[in-house]
Amino acid sequence: MRKQDYWQGRIWAPINFLVYLGLRKHGFSDAKNELVKKSKELLLKNWLSKGYVCENCNAVTGVGAKKGTASDPFYHWGALLGFMDFIENGYLAPPEKVIEK
Repeated sequence: MRKQDYWQGRIWAPINFLVYLGLRKHGFSDAKNELVKKSKELLLKNWLSKGYVCENCNAVTGVGAKKGTASDPFYHWGALLGFMDFIENGYLAPPEKVIEK
């Protein structure tokens, strides 16, 4: 297994969000829904346990901002993990609607 260090093997919210946009655009509903569910769970795991919205998370444990990883415990793009769920549930406009304007 690859080492879970800063750039090696960790989950980054912006990448999840870009994959979500691609799955949404091309109609891969099952994969999109699974990504949304797992991303929300990852965000909530760190938020509910420590109040963190993490820069990145360990791909095995889901823990973000562990001491010694150089990962920020509260970094704005970590919230993208929750934005997908907001879009899917109608709390935010879908990206294709925003682009139309």
